[in-house]
Amino acid sequence: MPHPVLTILLVLNKIAKENQTGPIACHWCNNQVNIIKYGTYERYGFSGQPSISIRQFCHE
Repeated sequence: MPHPVLTILLVLNKIAKENQTGPIACHWCNNQVNIIKYGTYERYGFSGQPSISIRQFCHE
């Protein structure tokens, strides 16, 4: 990946992490009640970083 593109991705990643606000909601039905942690899955990080753990949620 060209260096400028990688730099842009890293900056946007940082901005997105700083702007995570609001309640957790189901992405299908937008339910915000009874949301529980449901495990994790692994995803590759940017620029050769080790894999990161992504939290999963579900509702009852």
